Amino acid sequence: MKTDVLQEELSKIDQDPHLSPTGLAIYMLALPSGALFAAVLAYFGYFSWIAVGIMMVMNAITLFGIEVGFHRYFSHRSFRTSRKMEILLAGLGSMAGQGGVLWWTAIHRDHHRHSDQEGDPHSPTTGSHDSRLDRVVYAHFGWIFDPENTKAQGGWIQRVKHWHHHHHLLAIQRDYPWWVLMGISIPILAGFLLIGGWEGALLGGIWGGPVRICLSSHSFWAINSVCHTWGGRPFSKTHDNSRNNALVALLTFGQGWHNNHHAFPSSAYLQFEWWQVDVGGWLIRCMEKIGLVWKVNECTSTMIAQKRGHA
Repeated sequence: MKTDVLQEELSKIDQDPHLSPTGLAIYMLALPSGALFAAVLAYFGYFSWIAVGIMMVMNAITLFGIEVGFHRYFSHRSFRTSRKMEILLAGLGSMAGQGGVLWWTAIHRDHHRHSDQEGDPHSPTTGSHDSRLDRVVYAHFGWIFDPENTKAQGGWIQRVKHWHHHHHLLAIQRDYPWWVLMGISIPILAGFLLIGGWEGALLGGIWGGPVRICLSSHSFWAINSVCHTWGGRPFSKTHDNSRNNALVALLTFGQGWHNNHHAFPSSAYLQFEWWQVDVGGWLIRCMEKIGLVWKVNECTSTMIAQKRGHA
C-alpha cells in the first residue's frame, strides 16, 4: 500500500463515527440491554438450555479473541504468530463488541503507560469524581462517554503505528460494525438449526448476541474497576493499584490476575501460582505446541521472586 493511500485509510479510520461516544455506546451499552429481553422471554416461558449453550460457546470464542488476541498479542506482543492467526484473533475479538482491534489496543496501551495516573483512560483511583463509588462506576463503563478517551480528541490511531502496515488489521478495524453483526448472526443461525424455526433463531440470537455481549463486556470492564480496587497485591511495588481477583480471572480467561499482569505486562502467562486459573495462558501454550504461535514471552521463577522482593 502506497504511503498516500495508507494515510488516507488511516485518516478514515481515525474519523470513524463508530468510535465517537455515541457510537461506542451503541455497541457497548445498548446491545447489552438484550439481557433484559432474555429475562422477559424466560419469564414468559421462552427459554432454552440450548440457547444458553450457544451463549456460552460464543462467549468463550470471543473471550479468546479479546484476551489472547486483542490483549496479549496486539497490545503486548507476548508471542508471535502468522497473518492468518492475526485475522482470526482480530475477527473473534471484534465480535465481542468491545471496540475495534486497533482502538482497543491504543486504549489499553494508554492504560499501561499512565496506569492509575493522569492520562489513564479508566482508573478508579484518579479523577475529580466525588466518591469512590463514582470513580469505580466511571472506571467500569463511564469512561466510554468521556471524549478524552474517544474520537473528540482524535489521534488514537497514531498510538498503534506498529500495526499500520498490517493492512488486514486496518480493514478489520474499518469494518468493525460488520464483525459485531456477524457475532450476533452466528448464534441466530445456530438457534435456527439447533432449536428449530424462527423462535429458535430468536432465542439463539438474543442469548448468543446481546446477552453474551452483556456478560463479556461487564467481565472485562470489571478488570478496570474491580481489579484496580479490590484484591491481592503480591507485587506491591508496581506503580499502580492493580490487584489480583480470582473471580474476575475466571470470567476473563485469566486477566483477573491483574497485579501479575502489571508486574510483567509482556508475559504470555499470568499463572504464577499452581492454583491460579489462566485459561488464556493455557490456550497460548497449546497453540505453541502445535506451531500456531512462537517466540512466547514467559517470566522465570527468579524474575517473579525478584519482583516480589524475595530474592
